[in-house]
Formats: sequence, C-alpha cells, structure tokens
Amino acid sequence: MLEIIKGTVRLYARHLPALLAFFLAGWIANYLLIRFAGFVANIDPLYGYLVLPLAVLVRVASFVAMFLVLRPGKNFVEALSSSILPFLVVFATWGLIKTDWVAFASAQLEQRSLDGTEPPLFVTVTPITVGVVVVAFVLRLLLKRSSEKLPKWFGFIAAYLEAVWIFLAIDLIGQVTGWVMEWLDGRRLVAWINDTLAAIGDAVAPLKFLWEGAGWLLGQAGVVIGLPLAWLTLAGIVYAVTRPEDSPTRLAAAAEKRLKRFPPFIRARLADVGGDLAGRWLPISQAARLIWRSGPLTVALFVLSYAVLSTIATWIQFGVNRLIGPHDLSFWMATDTGILLAISLLVEPIRIALIAATWSYCLTLSPAGRAELQLEQDKVRQKVQPGEA
Repeated sequence: MLEIIKGTVRLYARHLPALLAFFLAGWIANYLLIRFAGFVANIDPLYGYLVLPLAVLVRVASFVAMFLVLRPGKNFVEALSSSILPFLVVFATWGLIKTDWVAFASAQLEQRSLDGTEPPLFVTVTPITVGVVVVAFVLRLLLKRSSEKLPKWFGFIAAYLEAVWIFLAIDLIGQVTGWVMEWLDGRRLVAWINDTLAAIGDAVAPLKFLWEGAGWLLGQAGVVIGLPLAWLTLAGIVYAVTRPEDSPTRLAAAAEKRLKRFPPFIRARLADVGGDLAGRWLPISQAARLIWRSGPLTVALFVLSYAVLSTIATWIQFGVNRLIGPHDLSFWMATDTGILLAISLLVEPIRIALIAATWSYCLTLSPAGRAELQLEQDKVRQKVQPGEA
C-alpha cells in the first residue's frame, strides 16, 4: 500500500499542471458541445444525437489524455479508439453518462422557441436512426481495415463514428427493451407471477426483508467495489501493456474451423467483424486478469483508497455548502456548476494518479507485467539514445 501511496503522490506532484489542463479542457469542450447539441436538436433531434457523442467523446479523450500523461508510450488515437466502448459502458452502468443526458435535455428546452413548431425532444426507433447506427458501424469498420493506408488524423473520425454508433445503439436498444418490458407487464402470466411474488413477500415478511436487503447490498457493492475496479480496468485498456495469449483458445479454434465452411466473401466479412469484437474484448480480459492476479489485498486496499477519496470529495462539497450558507434556489442553480467544477479540479487529478499508480503496482506483481514494464523501458531507451547521440 505504501508503494501505491508514494506512486500517487509522485505522479500527482510531477504532472499536476497537465492533469488540470486536460481535465479542464475536456470539461469546457463537453459543456459547449452539449449546449450546441441542444441547439441543433431543436432543428431535428437526430442532429443533436450526432453532436452529443462528440460531447461524450471529448470527456473520454480528456481521461485518456490524463492517463497517458502519467504513463506515456502508447499512441493517443489508438488508446482513444480502444477505450471508447469500455468507457461508455462504465459511464452508462454507473449513471455517469446520465449527467450529459440531463444537461442535453435542459439545453434543448432552454433554447426552444416555444412557438409550437418544435420537433420532439428525443429520437425514436425508425429506419433512419437504425440506418445511422449501421452506417456509422460499417464506416468505422472500413476505416479500421484501411488505417495503415490513411493519414493518422483519420483515427479521430473513426473514434467519432465509434461513439456515434455506440451512443445511438444504447439509446435505441433501451427504447426497444422498454417496449418489450411494457408488453410483458401486460401479459396475464407475468402479472400473475408478479402478484404471486408480492403475495409471498407479504406473507413471509422476513423473506421479503432479506430479498430487499440483498438487493440493496448488491447495489452498494457495485458502487463501492465495482466502480473502482472498472476504472482500474479502464486504465489497463488505455495502457494496454499486458501480453496477449500466444496460443488460440479451444473456442477460437472451433470457431475458425466452422468459419472455413462459408464462402470466401462471407468468411472474410465474418472475420472482419469477429476480429473487431475480439479486439475489443482482448484488452478488457487481459486487464481484468492482471488485476485478479494482483491479489485480494492489493484490490481491497485500492478500493478502500478510492472510497476514502470519494468520501473526502463529498465532505468537501458539504463543507462548502455549509460555509456559503442558505440561499434561494436561483443562487444554487447559478453557482452549483462552478462549485462542482472546483471540487472536481481538486479531486480528479488525485483519483487518476491513484488509479495509474495502482495499475503500475499491479504490473510488478506478475511475470507478464514485469516483462511488459521491461519492454516499455527498452522502448524509452531506444527513443532517448538517438537524441543523445
């Protein structure tokens, strides 16, 4: 634990200006793009949904840049491209992306003309919206296949297309899921099952209490334990230093054997899609495996440190509010964003430094991690020696 604390302090002290600059740049760009997305959404909701992923993308880019400042070596565009999907999953799972959704809706409502000609607030599942998802996914796949022949800046276009199709797909899938659940709730069998479970819960009060308590406990564990580990995994994805498996798994070998039965054209397209999916999963599985091998003590100490830092941030906000004193609602609406930004500028660099220091410590606990650390050091020496010469 002492090594992690020392590493956190060292990274924070050495890179604080850059961490603050990247976080503030991401925050400002996110705010301005959300306002612009709300403006164009009043022309057509789909326009807003094409801009809103940019707001989320700059937030992801700022975190990726903060991680790379603390541990340089990987190309920024490559790190950003491989991190978009995991970041969005984490944001969506723990409600971190909800802030952007609320801000987007508020910006759209604030900029409406209210003359009765405004379009709807949100997009719905239509052939056009589904087509946008498909086109964005296909274009992103084509850019990835041709990445070696295209200029480096095309990577940013690929990152935007990645954010568009994922962002829209999450929203559309959520709508379809809502329709399905609403349809199921109207079925007699489902209604009977719900009524039966409710009757059992009322008849056996302790069982209902235990069930609700277990649900609450799992929810709290997801935030207290799951969120820190998710961020640590994201750091591993950004740095991508774990060594891939040399031999294919039995499942991969079976899939390759079945793939040979298809015609060459279909086999090539399936290989593209399968390789893309495997490329997304491999960094996640490698990072999670390395964290697991670091041992329960390291994980527990990191989770505890993360929780302490989050608690400190909450108490700072509480103390600032108490220091300012009671005011009317309009005052808090005007100042709340600035207060939260100031606290984030204080806490976020420490949190990112803690995550990066913990990841570096995890690498030292496994042979593969130590090998990759040595490989990184060799690459740094190779870059430095020509300059010295």
